[in-house]
Amino acid sequence: MKARRDSLKALPLVQWEPADSVGEALMRRQGRGYQLVRYQAENVNFAQKQRMITLIGVKGARAAVQRDPTLLVADTISYLDSASAIAARGDSIVLRDPSRGDDLLMRNSLSYDLNTKEGLARDVSGANKSGGQEWFIAAHTAAFSGDSTSKARSAFYGRGGTITACDDTIPHYHFAAKEIKRIAGDIVVARPAVLYILDVPVMWFPFIFQDAREGRRTGMLTPRFGITELVRNSPTYRRTVENLGYYFALSDYYDLATSMDWRSSANATDQDPGWVRLNGEIRYRWINRFLSGRLAVSQNSLSSGDKNTSVSWSHQQDFSQR
Repeated sequence: MKARRDSLKALPLVQWEPADSVGEALMRRQGRGYQLVRYQAENVNFAQKQRMITLIGVKGARAAVQRDPTLLVADTISYLDSASAIAARGDSIVLRDPSRGDDLLMRNSLSYDLNTKEGLARDVSGANKSGGQEWFIAAHTAAFSGDSTSKARSAFYGRGGTITACDDTIPHYHFAAKEIKRIAGDIVVARPAVLYILDVPVMWFPFIFQDAREGRRTGMLTPRFGITELVRNSPTYRRTVENLGYYFALSDYYDLATSMDWRSSANATDQDPGWVRLNGEIRYRWINRFLSGRLAVSQNSLSSGDKNTSVSWSHQQDFSQR
């Protein structure tokens, strides 16, 4: 059984101490001028002039600040009430905002504005769902802004990060990128990017793009490879990776897929010299006209220097009596 990535939402971040009768009455109070803010820590320092609260937690009982609906948990938190700004430090910082749709896990430092919902952080990781597919994104330095309740959609910007759809604790593959941008519920894009299978660099891309909206969308194809591509079970094994490419949803009636297949030329033989194959395929389907088909082109370049190109076309059409 493979180890899955932990789901932060499945665990309560804070065990709040029960409030007294005055606290309960204040939390139930409603009105335009009221907003619930509660905090908890082992040590609390309050600077009256600056209206700043510094929360210091201990191992097993970290500091926490909640300003509905946002919850922040860290080793040390400084909350400036006059500016609604938060600064946090610690080995593990978790920011939970239900309106964002995912938790953000950070290390070392975080600065966050509760009003504008904008923040800067280091060593950030989170998840983004794309029509049932979950993408895990991490960045060494990151900025994020917005939420799903505002006019501007939630955005994430990262530098020096990784992207993968593998939910194992140690992913089988990932893309390492210098710059990453994610618009929640819309797109994930990064540039330039290197595909790693485990820790082995396989291919360089000028950019990668994934449409995260529901339905038939443009995006990356799912690569095909086996466990033996990661860890060879024999010194003579030949690594093979297939279906590296992009899918383009050009219209409701036709689409385009381009991909590359690769087989290692190490220990090549005359019967199996190793190769690089480039593929392109256009598919079309028009239900009202009762027609469908495909046009495909493939060029195979062998390590021996030989090349061959194949073209195929298939078409189906039903004619009425008229």
